[in-house]
Amino acid sequence: MRKILSYAKSHIYELHALFVATAVVVLMYLIKGPIKRVIVESVDRKLELNPELADERDILIRRRNMVLILLTLIFSFVLFVLVALISPLIKFSLSSAIMSGVFALCEYAFIDQITFGIHEEGEDE
Repeated sequence: MRKILSYAKSHIYELHALFVATAVVVLMYLIKGPIKRVIVESVDRKLELNPELADERDILIRRRNMVLILLTLIFSFVLFVLVALISPLIKFSLSSAIMSGVFALCEYAFIDQITFGIHEEGEDE
């Protein structure tokens, strides 16, 4: 038992980053649907003004979906800062805050891979 506790203590920053990443993934799955709907609506409005871009609709949507990656990184960073302020076990570490964003993106990609082909009705990729 002592070895497990010693190992956990030596990796306390990574454990906090993993906790933050999991929380961010849950948050992103809650807000991903509405954000994607807004993106599709904005692309459709742009296509109404520029009908010659109609062939590039899917590309435009995918490019604008990159905002989800940026939001994941921002939420991870901010939430790690908050956890570092609250937790008596760690102090803020820039590398661990960045690592929480990396962990979140990895979890997000893993979940997307294992649920590939399973989409809710009305969901647009």
